Amino acid sequence: MEKFTVLCAFVADWLLFIFPLYQGKMELMESNTVFAKYQGSKGKKKSISFVYWLFPPLLLHYYKKNTHQQLVRLASNKKDLQNFYSFYNK
Repeated sequence: MEKFTVLCAFVADWLLFIFPLYQGKMELMESNTVFAKYQGSKGKKKSISFVYWLFPPLLLHYYKKNTHQQLVRLASNKKDLQNFYSFYNK
């Protein structure tokens, strides 16, 4: 019974961490409209492997790296880059 309780506690803690990440991901999908303004059309974002969702720290690292690369590529000047970063820091 004790092992079952420990397992349930682990699953509950994991879910408490992963669901806010998923909600944040959904909110960041709104950024497609911002990117579309600078790309000329809605670009298709790369799909994320399910493995990243199993290891949340890797997911955060993946998002941070890809977002930074996209922002640097899309920003034509320093002011645009600041606007992008202010959007992502909400």
